[in-house]
Amino acid sequence: MTNEQFLILWAASFWIALSIGIIKNRTVFGFLLGAFTGPVGAVVILFFSSTTKKCSWCKNHIAKDALICPYCRKSKRVINGSLKNNKPKVRQKW
Repeated sequence: MTNEQFLILWAASFWIALSIGIIKNRTVFGFLLGAFTGPVGAVVILFFSSTTKKCSWCKNHIAKDALICPYCRKSKRVINGSLKNNKPKVRQKW
């Protein structure tokens, strides 16, 4: 493998690791793995879990352990061991 091929492989691995890191909301981690470990980093980051989930109401990315979406303010309450999507109760003024 020539130096040019090696640099192309390393750069491609860096961009792949960074892209996966962005998707999994681990941008810095993907950047560091891709920059310092190259092809190994691109494979390693595949095994890390995401730190976010999508809100089932508004589809924005929120923290994995969030019970209330900061965007749409809808909540997820635990009822009988399962998650139920519920709108927060708002008092109506008559």
